Amino acid sequence: MGAKAITIKLDSNGWSKAKPSDYKGKDLDAALKKYESASGKNVTMPKNMPKGSIAEIQQCIKDLQAAVDGLKPILAALQEVSSAAGKTVSDLDKQAKGKSDDDKSKYQSAQNVANAIASEASKAMADIK
Repeated sequence: MGAKAITIKLDSNGWSKAKPSDYKGKDLDAALKKYESASGKNVTMPKNMPKGSIAEIQQCIKDLQAAVDGLKPILAALQEVSSAAGKTVSDLDKQAKGKSDDDKSKYQSAQNVANAIASEASKAMADIK
């Protein structure tokens, strides 16, 4: 049996495919959908600080503030994804107890995906900060 490489993305569709069919937790699904919605909005950063007039500098400051305001919901959604992924890992661990080896393997695989999602969310937060 060969190892299967997977790419982890912060999207609800990928998680839906990875979770066991009898897992009823929806926290991670909801958090990923919230992140998808927040990250779908364009955030534009000003290119360079102007060296011109006070009005140009004030406009650049307004543009920077708008960019920061645009990133806040993305950061909040990433934090929610990270927290929900941690809770999901714990839930899956509890639910795997007493399962057959095949079922337990499905739960462990889903735990690995949830852990990877948490890691990706943490990396994305660090990139933004």
